[in-house]
This record gives sequence, C-alpha cells and structure tokens, in this order.
Amino acid sequence: MIHEMKALCKKLLFDHRERGPCSDQEPRRSLKNSCIEARIKPLTNHHLRHIFATRCIECGVDFKTIATWLGHRDGGKLLLARYSHLRNEHSQQMATKVSFGLRKSLKV
Repeated sequence: MIHEMKALCKKLLFDHRERGPCSDQEPRRSLKNSCIEARIKPLTNHHLRHIFATRCIECGVDFKTIATWLGHRDGGKLLLARYSHLRNEHSQQMATKVSFGLRKSLKV
C-alpha cells in the first residue's frame, strides 16, 4: 500500500473508531455504515478501487505503475481499457497544458 493511502486509512479508522461505523475487522459493513452516515450512495470495495485508479491517473501516475499496484500483469492494457475515463474537470485542466507553439509565431 502506498504511504499516503496507508496514512488515510489509519486516519479514517482512528476518526471513526469511537463512533463505531468503521472497523478493520468487518470492512464491507464498515463501508456501508460509513456511507449511510455520510448520506451518500453505498460504495463497494470495487468502487474504491476504481476511484483509486482514476485518482492516480489524474495525479499523473503512469499506467504501468498503477497497473502494478492493482495487480495487473498486462503492463497497463486492462487499466487503459477500464479505468482511463477522466472527469470533465480534469480533462479541461489537461487541455490547457496542450501547446502547439503557435503563440510565439503568430501575432494575435
């Protein structure tokens, strides 16, 4: 588990331990209870895996590394096919990074 994710999981377990919805002993029920408490649509471990992969892509982690973290042995092919959709906000931010060098040669 990457360091930042491990720290987040420990924080979430610690923050909720006294209230009871989060337990490392019963992760499915803990996740369900946490969603109920947060008043959000129920999530599964698969949803969390998908969110993690998408967030890694949005943060610029290369596909091969993410594929390795997820246990894929295909060098990122499945990851590209399954997880490469991006949120519109991120897509728009990435579009601002594309340059064709025209500003220097064109007087606008």
